[in-house]
Amino acid sequence: MTQITDIKSRLIYNSRGSETIEVEVSIDNIIGIASSPAGASVGKFEAVAFRNTNCKDTVEYLNEYKSHLIGADASDIYDVRDILRKIDGTTNYSSIGGSAAYAISLASVNAAAKYLNKQIYELLLDGSPIQMPLPLGNVLGGRVMHLMDMCAAMSACKHARTAVVTASVDQLDFLAPVKMGDIMILKSSVNYTGKSSMEVGVRIESENPKTGSIYHTSSAYLTFVSLNDNGKPQGVPMVNPETEVEIRRFYEGEERYNQRRDRIKRDKKNN
Repeated sequence: MTQITDIKSRLIYNSRGSETIEVEVSIDNIIGIASSPAGASVGKFEAVAFRNTNCKDTVEYLNEYKSHLIGADASDIYDVRDILRKIDGTTNYSSIGGSAAYAISLASVNAAAKYLNKQIYELLLDGSPIQMPLPLGNVLGGRVMHLMDMCAAMSACKHARTAVVTASVDQLDFLAPVKMGDIMILKSSVNYTGKSSMEVGVRIESENPKTGSIYHTSSAYLTFVSLNDNGKPQGVPMVNPETEVEIRRFYEGEERYNQRRDRIKRDKKNN
C-alpha cells in the first residue's frame, strides 16, 4: 500500500553554503521530501556524512542502489533502515553516506504519512498512546552546587562577620537526585577554622511535599576565606565545639585542612 515507487536525489546547499543532499521518495504520485543537515561535528563514533567525503559522490551512488529500495514499505522505518544498512555494509554508513541514509529515511516516512493522510507523529506512534516527552525531572547538579555555595557562604559570613570568598570544594557527594517540585532543605555549619579560612559542611535534604518523606540527597565541604575591607585575608574567630557531633566535625575538618594544605604545597612545588 505504501510501497516506494521512485527515489530521486540532488545536491543542495544549506544556509551556511555547505553541500548536503536532498531526497524525494515517491509513492505513486505522492512525494515526500527531506534534506540532511550538514553539521560540523565529526566525532569518531559518528556516521560518516558522505561517501568518499564527497556529497556529489553520495548523490551519484544513490542512483546506483535505489532499485533495492523500490517496493519497500515507506511507512516501516525499520524496514527502510535495515535495507540501507544491508546496502551500506559498514558500521558507520561510510559506503552510502550517513546523510543519504538520513534523508531517505525521513523522506520515506514523510511520503507514507502524506499517502495515508496522517501526521508523521501519528505514523510513528503506530497506535501507541500520545505521551509528552519528559526530562528526568531532576534539579540540575549545577543548581544544587550553587545553592550549596550560597548556604555555606552565609554560615561563613555569619561566623567571621566579614565578606568571604569560596576557596575550594573538598568533597561533594550526590547521593540521590532532587526531584522537581520537592522542597530542598539546606543545612550548613562551620566545622573548623584556620587563621583566615573556615571549613563549612553542607547537607541537603529533599522533602516530598505530598508524602512528607525526607531523604538525604547531597553533602559537601567547602572552604572560605575571610576578607577585610581591602580584599585581603584576615583572621577569623576560632570554632569552639561543644557537643560530641561538633567535636567530631572539628577534628575531621582539621584533618581535611591539613591534607588540603599539604596538597597545595605539593602542587606549588611540582609547578
